[in-house]
Amino acid sequence: MCTINALGIEAVQSGRALYPFFVCPRLLASASSRDFACILASQKLQYIPLLASEETENRPSGQESARARNVTVRRGCSEIRGTATWLVAASNAFRLPRQPPPTCCTPLSFPFIPSFTHPFLCQRRPTAPSWQASRPLSLLALPAGPMLSLVPLSLLLLLDIHSAFAVRVPVQGFPTTTLDTRSQALHRRAQVAGIPIRNSQNVQYIGNITLGGSPFPVVLDTGSSDLWVAGNVPNTQDAGKTIQLSYAIGQAKGNINYASLGFDNFTVDKQAYVLVTDTSTFSTNIQAQGYSGLIGLGPNSGSVIYQKVDDHSADNPLFRIFGEDKTSQNYISVLLDRQGDPTESYTGQFTISELVPGFENITSQPKLTIKDVPTLTDADQHWAVLTDEYGVIGPDGEIIQIDSIVPRVPAKKLVAVLDSGFSFPQVPREMSDAIYGRVQGAVYNTKMEIWTIPCDQELNITFIFGGVKFPIHPLDMALPGFDVGTNMCVGTFQPITSAFSLLGEYDMIMGMSFLRNAYALIDFGNFVPGTEDTSDPFVQMLPLTDLTSAHSDFVQARLNGQDTTGSASKTLLPASQESHSPETAAEKKQHDEGAILRKWPYILIGCLAFVIILFGLCIWGCCTRRRRNRLKHEEALAGAGVKGGNPYHTLGDSVAGDVDAEPQPGPCAAPS
Repeated sequence: MCTINALGIEAVQSGRALYPFFVCPRLLASASSRDFACILASQKLQYIPLLASEETENRPSGQESARARNVTVRRGCSEIRGTATWLVAASNAFRLPRQPPPTCCTPLSFPFIPSFTHPFLCQRRPTAPSWQASRPLSLLALPAGPMLSLVPLSLLLLLDIHSAFAVRVPVQGFPTTTLDTRSQALHRRAQVAGIPIRNSQNVQYIGNITLGGSPFPVVLDTGSSDLWVAGNVPNTQDAGKTIQLSYAIGQAKGNINYASLGFDNFTVDKQAYVLVTDTSTFSTNIQAQGYSGLIGLGPNSGSVIYQKVDDHSADNPLFRIFGEDKTSQNYISVLLDRQGDPTESYTGQFTISELVPGFENITSQPKLTIKDVPTLTDADQHWAVLTDEYGVIGPDGEIIQIDSIVPRVPAKKLVAVLDSGFSFPQVPREMSDAIYGRVQGAVYNTKMEIWTIPCDQELNITFIFGGVKFPIHPLDMALPGFDVGTNMCVGTFQPITSAFSLLGEYDMIMGMSFLRNAYALIDFGNFVPGTEDTSDPFVQMLPLTDLTSAHSDFVQARLNGQDTTGSASKTLLPASQESHSPETAAEKKQHDEGAILRKWPYILIGCLAFVIILFGLCIWGCCTRRRRNRLKHEEALAGAGVKGGNPYHTLGDSVAGDVDAEPQPGPCAAPS
């Protein structure tokens, strides 16, 4: 049931998933309409008018009815026409204020998408927190630090997304643990835990922070370690140090600043961040895409800001929180939801030092030790874990056998990085080919460097970590909405090309399409110095996908309820007919460079050994020569003694230079 509160905010429920929607009291639809749609609000809580009713309608209890209406929506002073589809739940009274239509609606700060198709049930919500809506992001990855250009920029040209805004929030506030000891620079903001994660069409996940008291929607990225925003930050302090962060969309360039940060339930005073003033290199308008920056959730060693300042006052936000709050547990958890899943029962959530209610059994899952990188390359440290032996099962149910490129990794295992900034997971080319190369109708686009497959092709693969299987939902195996052909979808597990690890520190990057199938807990352990947590960092993951239910979801979402997955056209081709994606010349060169770079420790050791041996040979040669010369001199002296007679003399005697001279008489000798 939908009831209108003072701000017109409703929580919209689909199954058990809740969405925040706003009911527009401005009547732009037909006056005869008795139905309404709940719609999203903009960042400034301005209403987006869509469809409303000015009358009261009574319905018998327990009945629902579907509605579809052509509506006129006004953005600024222009009109946009579209179709609204919704489900009106049983209710005793739908009441909306009686107001005349305005002549011009307030312009919004982002493009409005006219197509709105979202069935929902409405549920009463007693309070009205401040939500923010945004246009879905037209970008597939936002890495930082050493992991650059993770997705080819050409993929941006593929996006042709037309769907409604979608925001997911938790049903209720979550309890927190009250901490007795607090640093003066760190304190709790409220007794509500967790950050709602906004899902932008399964290709970007955004949460809210505050800087200087102003809200900023930012990308939540476990694959990088820096915080940056573009916009006006009140009460910020410029450190006067310019910095440039490289991402797939361009360069985030600006000065390091300090401002008060609000993140989850914590407030951190004087948090270092980059205030980006020049976004001209960005390939997209980030504000139009619904975010104003990025917050890195990775290890502090990868922070470019920290390396620039070289002081712990410039630690990234999570290290500041864990370092100053000595009593908190040094872990975060990430739960990503899936748009387009008809039966998903949870919402996206990010937490610090707490668990998402209902998922507490994650603590009983195996602890996966973080794979360390060498000290000399610790700037490339990520949340990397090992798969089990032969830990990837392909669509045919057989093991995909891939050798790791990482030195000293146990045989048959692979190193996987958990990265919420990646839309498409990056896997070895042989693995990507094994997943998509046997699909009938599959095409590898050499220009875009991506696999495309028919959208109605169901695929199932499984990853194994710590003895636990993580099936991947078939809806996560390929995504629609890209301009790659009729009824064609983009395969999500793409060859690891531009994200290739030159130093051989990881084999694959488990991005969003994997993380939607696993609730992840990342414990920072002793990565944070000076805390009570002295254990090694680790990851725990809880499987979220049941293949039986997932199959039903796929049939409903992609096949309109008609199960055709068993037809001959949907069976996999024989292994002998598998298609293979070509390796580009640039990638071959990259592999060669990587092979050399991965062996640089051994090359360095070999060079040092050669220098040491050469130096030793020089010393040995010098010593041998000196010894030989000394022996020659001693032999010469010994020879003189034998030829001249008795080699022994009294103290007063002297040996003449000429060995053939007669002995000279002493001063006391008698004359002959």
